[in-house]
Amino acid sequence: YTYLDVDLQIAMTESLGGRKGAAVAIDPTDGSILGLASSPAFDPNVFLKKENPAEQDPVLQDNSKKIQDLLTDTVNLPLFNRAVSGEYPPGSIFKLVTATAGLAETKINSRTLVNDTGEIRVGAFRFGNWYFDQYGKTEGEIGITRALGRSNDIFFYKVGEWLGPDLLANWAVKMGLGKKTGIDLTGEADGLIPDAKWKEKTTGERWFLGNTYHMAIGQGDVQLTPLQAVMMAGAVVTGELCAPRIALLTTNNQQLITNNCKGTGVSETNRNLILEGMVGACSPGGTAFPFFPWNDAKTNYSVVACKTGTAQHGGKQTKPHAWIVVTGPIVKEEGIYKLDLESKKRIILVVMLEEAGEGSYEAGPVAKNILEKRFKGN
Repeated sequence: YTYLDVDLQIAMTESLGGRKGAAVAIDPTDGSILGLASSPAFDPNVFLKKENPAEQDPVLQDNSKKIQDLLTDTVNLPLFNRAVSGEYPPGSIFKLVTATAGLAETKINSRTLVNDTGEIRVGAFRFGNWYFDQYGKTEGEIGITRALGRSNDIFFYKVGEWLGPDLLANWAVKMGLGKKTGIDLTGEADGLIPDAKWKEKTTGERWFLGNTYHMAIGQGDVQLTPLQAVMMAGAVVTGELCAPRIALLTTNNQQLITNNCKGTGVSETNRNLILEGMVGACSPGGTAFPFFPWNDAKTNYSVVACKTGTAQHGGKQTKPHAWIVVTGPIVKEEGIYKLDLESKKRIILVVMLEEAGEGSYEAGPVAKNILEKRFKGN
């Protein structure tokens, strides 16, 4: 017996459409896995062989070629579980960690403003904001909620600088990154959260300010699995890091350990600020344009909150990985956005597409399609 929601699992698999990537969804109250899909996938029935040949499905009588094709497909890697074993730079979804750390360490607050100059130069090196690089525009003075909604790189470069690499790395680990989550599946990867000691030991080079800038926006050497990403998002939004689990009951109907969660120490006030910024990302003027009509009260669905990510990797000829984190339903009480933990539709969803392009353009529509089916009739 599992926590999996069959309808959600089907929606996730169908929405990925065979593209290289993964989707993971959790219940934010306890971290239980509602859906976990890796794509391209495979039909496990090809490995099934009845002891009695008469009972064997004629279509499945000789699957040796199909099995061989799965084992030797080095392009699609259908047997590779991208959700728990794939390690990828997260791009701007990591700004949720940077924001959390900056607020928790009082390096920033709701009144902190950073002047978006479009770029920062450190010696011969340049660190730009995506909006300036793509459109030649800047956003003026910008605070935490707007910076999240617009995914402003300049703001998060500065927050990373004020934190320093050690504090930023410590908070990333506190949010469940850089180590296995402990999910009840095999083959889980660790991911990577770099720091100054790691870099010196691995490369023999010291840590530079530019490394901090890259880390603060989820680039450089940062590596996450999609599973780690959704658990991190749960910790950011709820203030608790939970151990993910798929199995609910044993075959003897014995309840397994549940709700294995621990607090992050982040105040509700700071979490609400981040959630407000995430609602802004899914609303007109934010970065996740597929959800604009949804949050603009033009659908019957509840408001959602999100963070997009476009993670550069490899050379200029390689497309970035596309990410999006979405959570809901979101309610507004006395002007404050909160995740409705009483709703039976509550969810935190991560979608990652390998080398697909921008998170908003590629991962956004996939996530929207999944959540439309999740919230249908809500």
